[in-house]
Amino acid sequence: MANQPAPIFDEDGTQLDRKIIWGQKELGEHLGISAVQVGKLLRRSLLLHADTDDKQPTDFALSEGLAVWTIQQTAEGLKRYARWHGPRTLELLRVALSENPLPHGPKDRSRVQERAPQEIPASLPERVRALEVRIAELERQLLR
Repeated sequence: MANQPAPIFDEDGTQLDRKIIWGQKELGEHLGISAVQVGKLLRRSLLLHADTDDKQPTDFALSEGLAVWTIQQTAEGLKRYARWHGPRTLELLRVALSENPLPHGPKDRSRVQERAPQEIPASLPERVRALEVRIAELERQLLR
């Protein structure tokens, strides 16, 4: 029997559902890119602060429920990590990735080809959120 992942809890101690709350690794598996590339995409989508290396979600990501702070047991003790509302964040990242693909190395080329076809977010609020993120990304690129 394979080891089950350790449970994750929010900062209030409520256990979170791993089917909904994902890390960058799980997002990357669904997008066909590496966890590092997911981090870059989260930063370009303004969901993760670009000016820090400690993976701090933006206020927008937290207030919209796209990101949540979790507490997890590690070998070094309890650690605080940002995790993502998988399905909602995945839709935004798919839009961002299709509009502005990440450069990838030889290892990632085969994974990109395995990706599922692009899906447009179904609900109007999700499409509006995706557009807001895209507009913020374009404004940031213009400022560079």
